[in-house]
Amino acid sequence: MAYDDPLGDTAAFNKNLLARLNRELDADFDLSQFNHRVVWNAAASRVESYLESRIDQVVCLTGADCCVSLSAGERIWTESSYKYEPETVIAMC
Repeated sequence: MAYDDPLGDTAAFNKNLLARLNRELDADFDLSQFNHRVVWNAAASRVESYLESRIDQVVCLTGADCCVSLSAGERIWTESSYKYEPETVIAMC
């Protein structure tokens, strides 16, 4: 629940990555055209956060001299949060 809270705080935090790209690299991400998605990846024992394009779009990052094409449903992987059992942590030491 912490990664997909009902008030949308985590989604806003995640979308802030695009806002920052807009500011710092003169990008033209339309934040309203992305949905925050959270997936539990059991095999990797992690929570994955994504921003999913709602539409087919081309986004340009003028400061990086590039443009990126995104299809509707295509995801940008923004975060991984690993979850370990105590035994796993001990084994990693």
